[in-house]
Amino acid sequence: MSRKILHWVFVGLLVLIGILLLIPGGFLIYLGGSPYYLIAGIVTLIIAFGVIRRKSWPPKLYGSLLFVTLVWGLWESDGALLSLLPRVAAWMVLGLWFLTPWYRSNASPSKDVHASASRWLVGAPVAAVLVTLALLAIPGYQQNGTGTVRETRAGGTSDWRHYGNDAGGTRFASLDQIEADNVGELEEVWRYRTGVEDDFKATPLNVDGVLYICAALNVVVAIDKTTGEELWRFDPKLSAPAKHQYAKTCRGVAYHETAERTDGQCAKRIVTATANASMIAMDAKTGELCEEFGSSGIVDLRTGLGEHYADEYYLTSPPLVAGDKLVVGGLVNDSQDLGLPSGVVRAFDAITGDFAWAWDLGRPGEPGEGESYTAGTPNVWSIMSYDPELNLIYAPTGNAGPDYFGGARREIDDEWSSAVVAIDAATGQQRWKYQTVHHDIWDYDLPYRVSHHAL
Repeated sequence: MSRKILHWVFVGLLVLIGILLLIPGGFLIYLGGSPYYLIAGIVTLIIAFGVIRRKSWPPKLYGSLLFVTLVWGLWESDGALLSLLPRVAAWMVLGLWFLTPWYRSNASPSKDVHASASRWLVGAPVAAVLVTLALLAIPGYQQNGTGTVRETRAGGTSDWRHYGNDAGGTRFASLDQIEADNVGELEEVWRYRTGVEDDFKATPLNVDGVLYICAALNVVVAIDKTTGEELWRFDPKLSAPAKHQYAKTCRGVAYHETAERTDGQCAKRIVTATANASMIAMDAKTGELCEEFGSSGIVDLRTGLGEHYADEYYLTSPPLVAGDKLVVGGLVNDSQDLGLPSGVVRAFDAITGDFAWAWDLGRPGEPGEGESYTAGTPNVWSIMSYDPELNLIYAPTGNAGPDYFGGARREIDDEWSSAVVAIDAATGQQRWKYQTVHHDIWDYDLPYRVSHHAL
């Protein structure tokens, strides 16, 4: 292949890359995303123009782009190599062309073009690493085993108030007493047994020195975190709605407090969503039912679901605390039947238990309390997360029944199955969705869309 053909292949690659970055990059900015891709697309097209005109400056501009890309990549990836490589590898390989004799033969006749390109394309990565190291030295960053982790918690609190630590579900803890060097020296301080025969699957909450857990069938227990002493226990005395072992599951509880109430009963409360499809609120200090919540502390979640068997609908995941609301989905037994209960997501006032809104796929924005929800829609059985800044709830959907056969699917079933859905916490209106499996008949579901930071 002649040098001239290689030259135009290189130019074509630059133009193609520039267009592929420019157009989607502009749309990404419209969505509120990073401006990097739009800027990189524009710069790449300018570089292509300079190469066509046989100018001496394209290697310098490319070196500058490589420098910015490396700094941006190191920052975005938090220094993790596997996250960094997709951002910078292609740019570094493409830039090697400027160092070849084939580029020199088609570039500016200036004698120092090769030396200039070498200085810029070798110096850019070195400078980028030095700048990034300086940025990472800024207070508020800490180093872990794979890279750098941005500190997002204030004060290094030891509380764990949500299923995923914070409302966004990041599961990040700023505690640093246990490290790789001393983890082998840990000794057992206390041991607690729930006394409940079935599996223990809950993620404990830790609030003001008290651990809150739930055992199978929603037996809720408060434990002194220092001594392991049981402080109180609430047993709703439920029976499993189905023979399946997971029908007894309680994955955790929710904690809610409001600045408007600092004392009195249920100023701080624990809420569980149950195997018999109800939501129960109890005082975090005593375990007594919150009388003002729903009907003497209980909200019936079967309302609006129509006639169905008890084992066709129940809850295994804790309610999501989204500001002043408690948001719940529900587990629908979507195996081999049609006409199952709705997969509706509902929000209730965290203090009174009053109905707030429902996200019903069949009638978005319409159903109110007590109305019938669309049967058989994809359900949200797992853990949701919440972004208080955007006031958005992120809900992971399953798929509509039945499994393994899609011949009876409606358009709404295929549209919303196995997806991450952003729901406005104030109104219950969907903002956007990202579907991971199209026409999911294999019951893949989305188990847990953890962090809004990851989105």
